[in-house]
Amino acid sequence: MPKTGIIIDRPPDIVWEVFTKPEGWKKWWGGDLKQVAPGWQDGAKLIWADGSTSEISGFSRQRMLQFTSAWMQTAFRFTSKGNHSTRVEIEFAPRGGAAFNDGGQAHKASLASSLEKLKRYVEVGICWFCKTRPTVASAVVEVKLRGNGEVERMPKHERTIRNEVTIRVPRCALCKSKYRKARHIDEVGKLVVFILLLAGCGLTTVIGNLGTWFVVLWLIALGAMCVGILFGFGYWKDKVLRGIEEKQAVDFPEVQMMKEQGMEVTWWSRP
Repeated sequence: MPKTGIIIDRPPDIVWEVFTKPEGWKKWWGGDLKQVAPGWQDGAKLIWADGSTSEISGFSRQRMLQFTSAWMQTAFRFTSKGNHSTRVEIEFAPRGGAAFNDGGQAHKASLASSLEKLKRYVEVGICWFCKTRPTVASAVVEVKLRGNGEVERMPKHERTIRNEVTIRVPRCALCKSKYRKARHIDEVGKLVVFILLLAGCGLTTVIGNLGTWFVVLWLIALGAMCVGILFGFGYWKDKVLRGIEEKQAVDFPEVQMMKEQGMEVTWWSRP
């Protein structure tokens, strides 16, 4: 079967998750995929906006998907290439009496174009944190890295020239808003505990006049209140971040690649 392929600079699990979201197919495949019934599995139906259907005739999670339409059989294969990247290949063959006049070259070029769009869609167009919503330029997180550098010898002194790289981590507006709200919740929770501890220390002096056991009981109660407050604010924070994977910007594949090459993270914009 003729085939074409491309390298996407994202690990297979992320490529697969974006690939299996029906709402994204219109942006890179061209066909408007409305539904996969009953789900991504062998024998399932791909239901397109024009009313036509295709059948999944081969399926292996994060490795292969093959679907068959009235005139074409198309297979996607996903292979991890290390360094946080994935090779995606498409194989195709006509069926139902269909045939290519040019040996399939025009169709192969069309599929190669679709793979280019998928690459851009996965690498740039999708938020790294939720892997669902489109990226917004104003929400991008910048990560700066610095290498060991080289020593340049001058007539009277030496100076070290360090390689610096800035990587932009794609993020959507909603994730930015959620992270900002979660950060504020965290800061308020710590402030409340700090104020409580200050007030508690003042009361400890007063309670001390009642006896040692009263002080011990008060300190236990104070500690329990602080833990309860932190737990409550932590639960609130987790609820705000629900639906967003716990991924820091420094876990972004391109940042990891730079770190593997000996560079270190020196700064990143607050989530």
